[in-house]
Amino acid sequence: MIFNIRHLYNLSCELQLQAWSNLLWALAALQENGVDLGSSSNVRAIVAAGAVAMEQRISTAKPQNLSNTLWALATLGWHRDDSTLTKLVAAMVQRSSTAKPQELSNTLWALATLGWHCDDSILTKLVTAMVQRSSTAKPQALSNTLWALATLGWHRDDSILTKLVTAMVQRSSTAKPQELSNTLWALGQFDWYDAGTIKALAAVMAQSSSSMAKPQNLSNTLQALGSLRWYDAAVYSQLVGGLLQKISRDNQPGQSLSNALFSCALSSHFDISVDALAAWGSQQDLRQWNELSLSNTLSAWAMLTATGKRGDTAGMRSLAQQVFKEASSRGVSGFSAQSDWARDMGKLASAHWEAQHVGLSGGGLSDSKLLQAAEAHVTTLQQDVSKDSSSITSKVAAALQGHCEVQAAMVHGYHVLQLPHPSCPRGMVLAITQRDRDYLRHPAGQVYGKAALRMAQVKRRCDMLVMCDESELLGSIEQQRGVLLDSLKEAMPDL
Repeated sequence: MIFNIRHLYNLSCELQLQAWSNLLWALAALQENGVDLGSSSNVRAIVAAGAVAMEQRISTAKPQNLSNTLWALATLGWHRDDSTLTKLVAAMVQRSSTAKPQELSNTLWALATLGWHCDDSILTKLVTAMVQRSSTAKPQALSNTLWALATLGWHRDDSILTKLVTAMVQRSSTAKPQELSNTLWALGQFDWYDAGTIKALAAVMAQSSSSMAKPQNLSNTLQALGSLRWYDAAVYSQLVGGLLQKISRDNQPGQSLSNALFSCALSSHFDISVDALAAWGSQQDLRQWNELSLSNTLSAWAMLTATGKRGDTAGMRSLAQQVFKEASSRGVSGFSAQSDWARDMGKLASAHWEAQHVGLSGGGLSDSKLLQAAEAHVTTLQQDVSKDSSSITSKVAAALQGHCEVQAAMVHGYHVLQLPHPSCPRGMVLAITQRDRDYLRHPAGQVYGKAALRMAQVKRRCDMLVMCDESELLGSIEQQRGVLLDSLKEAMPDL
């Protein structure tokens, strides 16, 4: 397909606003459907000319013209001009009361795709108009709106979110897998939780796992469920099984596999599909994986191994060995240049400790500088945690005064409270957990994978580990003392 750019430029002063809007929309639609638009420089020139032309004719623009233009600019990879974009969005906000749901959704999607982090008040005006029309919105419009708001870091309004999500659940039976996946992903980013809603969306997504869903849809769904701390064995098995069938056709298999394994580990989920997925991953070219995929995979293996969830199978061991080797080959420079340092170093350190404990072939990280950097980061992080935890240390010490001595300590890189006891040469450790961090929301009471790994690694280095949740220490000092002593005496009756 060849464009006469000079001819278009000559016509630009004569083209009406509707013509420019239609032209940009048509080009974007063709590209979306896989049509080769020819020279990228030619396309960029047309897009830039179209953006300027739309700005010059903005006073007569209708919501559809503005929405189609913004969607087309984002789809065609427009080199963003913030001045032009600000004017187009301002015009859309002014007309939002008459805009249709798809037009509002396309606008929000375009802003997120262009990476334009505007004032929250602009997003709120657009999404408020969307909520007012949610009864006529289709699943695509609702899911794209939620995805865009999460991507742009909108400061959530629970009332608005609840209305959008409720409308999406009502239409979930007709929603496509990507729409369901985007919705759950957005809820995970917002940490918005309602057990019935998550269950309904996850169930529909699981049903489509073996048919229409793409690998990215399935892995993103698992990632969302993991971050929301929601687990159902049947749903996870269907999602992982569907991913296993399709991952060979994925453009980013490392990301999909690591997301899936990490989410399974957070919920202590392991079955033959998880093992087969790991075995498949061990045969891939890990040089194509990004640093997050590497650190997430190692963390998943460590969590499953430490909690006794069969992370020692041949498939899991082989994958861990290959990923440790690849991570070590990248060294400090590879991770410091490409990764989220704080996120990845903690995962690498705890995975290495697990490899050392179980005697994994290769011993974990073979690059000494990367290992030193990871362990040094964990030490620094936990020192900061120790400072932040001084209040809980004082609270526990005051409650147990006259019964037990309490000392803040670092055990293998983790902040804990030690209670010296003659029958425990290596010490008795009291770990204060947090309900909203260390346990699944569903099923209630199941320890979250990250906390389970932390507790398993601490337990190996003391003679007694006692867990008590911080939420139980909110009463009077007498009540706190009673809770703590009950927990300690349950573990050690002669205390």
